[in-house]
Amino acid sequence: MRGFSYLGDALREGLRAVVGVAVLAIRVLVRAVPRRREVWLFGSWYGTRFAGSPRALFLYCLRHRPDLSVAWITRRRSLVQELRRLGLPVYHRFSLRGLWLSVRAGVYLFDCRSSDVNYVTSAGAVNVNLWHGIPLKRIEHDIADPSHPFQRSHIGSWWMRALQRLSHPTNGERYDLLCAASPFVARRLAQAFRIPVSRVLVAEAPCNDALVAGPEAYEPLREAEAALVGQLHQSRRAGRRLIAYLPTFRDRSAEASEAALDLTALEAMLGRYDAILWCKLHGEDRRRFAGATGAERVRVLPTDTDASLLLHFMDVLITDYSSVYFDFLLLDRPIVFFAYDLAEYQRSSRSLYDPYERVTPGPIVRTTTALMEALEEVLSAYEDGSGKYAKARQELCARVHGPLPTGTRASAAAYATIAQTLAAE
Repeated sequence: MRGFSYLGDALREGLRAVVGVAVLAIRVLVRAVPRRREVWLFGSWYGTRFAGSPRALFLYCLRHRPDLSVAWITRRRSLVQELRRLGLPVYHRFSLRGLWLSVRAGVYLFDCRSSDVNYVTSAGAVNVNLWHGIPLKRIEHDIADPSHPFQRSHIGSWWMRALQRLSHPTNGERYDLLCAASPFVARRLAQAFRIPVSRVLVAEAPCNDALVAGPEAYEPLREAEAALVGQLHQSRRAGRRLIAYLPTFRDRSAEASEAALDLTALEAMLGRYDAILWCKLHGEDRRRFAGATGAERVRVLPTDTDASLLLHFMDVLITDYSSVYFDFLLLDRPIVFFAYDLAEYQRSSRSLYDPYERVTPGPIVRTTTALMEALEEVLSAYEDGSGKYAKARQELCARVHGPLPTGTRASAAAYATIAQTLAAE
């Protein structure tokens, strides 16, 4: 049976390589089409979401830059229909209009890969990767695992690297510009992406406008987002404490994480403090939380919920190895690190850039009991910007986030930085 599995994998990789050759030919042809620098296209998360820094910058340009022609590109037809009802210029990547814009646009802006818009048509455009976080886990070229799909495109024999780059071409692409929130982060991204640090622009993530200033930075809101914001406002008015649980992605067996969180005990503790736990989960974590659907104080959100929109309302963040807490530092509110599988995570998934204890300005807990104790300590004497970890939060925030000009939002500053760089080239 294992032989059949290997054969199937080889056939899939071979077919992908054939498709890769066709894609390469199209990209060569696309380079011959003149590009228009005033046409900017945006996309997010491999073309599946309307979220993050691309969304915030897209909305800023749409409102404040009449000299630009902007559009959102997605591969989800349902998202096209939903955003058009909001009056936004959005196109399916393989519609005639979407393809025409993709071969004519001078600038692509995205947060994962150029395939957030359209990898096939991205050759010849200025590709600006806004990225989707400040790295805690090792990313891109810094991933130490030689079996990782990304590394297979960069190590090994020349013919294997060539096959991988044909079958997974976005793993080998180089970006014209990257954006980072501070000089410290710029150096880390330059190392991870193997590009000169001069090609990494220091500009705060535009999505943090929604985190700091509130949901108006993301308006118009989608229907589900408007409903969520309404619930959060209602909870705030009722005086409830709001807690977010945002763990990182795990590729783990059910047995390894079954006892990670005791929801029954947690529900009781939340009731004592009139608090609500909002959870945005991945894979196995969603399976474990399936029993929380009837819980009064534990709310499980869809996976495409934008974290910036949610975190604006949160009093406390619980996370583990997700870099989302770096952004939450901008609010200077308590963070609890629920690292129940730290050693195994670093061994079997992803190593970290820094020793965990040095970059975690909050209590590190490993059991449900310890988590509840840490939350009770925070909630019993809650005050923004205070507590024994306040200084550590502020020092780390100053390292990973640069100061914004007074009265300027991140979207405006990021636009100005990108536009000035493009004008100078």
